[in-house]
Amino acid sequence: MARRAGRRAGELCDSSPADVVLHGDLHHPNALTATRRPWLAIDPHGLVGDPGYDTGQLLYNPLDAADRLVGLAPSRIEQVSDELGLPLDRVRAWGCAVCVLSEVWSAGDGPIDGVPLEIARRLDDDRS
Repeated sequence: MARRAGRRAGELCDSSPADVVLHGDLHHPNALTATRRPWLAIDPHGLVGDPGYDTGQLLYNPLDAADRLVGLAPSRIEQVSDELGLPLDRVRAWGCAVCVLSEVWSAGDGPIDGVPLEIARRLDDDRS
């Protein structure tokens, strides 16, 4: 699954409609309420790439909702696609790739929690 996710990410990067500034680690704990704007993104990694990349982290967060996230993934992808004007298939593909990447990172630090991997499997199944 990691090899397939890596190939998919490469294909998405190669077919990117545009390169944009990315956060690189955009998940719930890195989005704070603020006074000057409704939200403030913290801890940016300052990457440049496909506009769909940052959507992946939204699928396996917030961590305190892990028991519901797998079932919510398809509707969250539709919502993100609609709100950002990104093609549904690209959001789904980035979601799958980034969820697998998250588990690979987690495996390097210790045990994986399995939620991102289960979401990736669900998204991969939805493609068939």
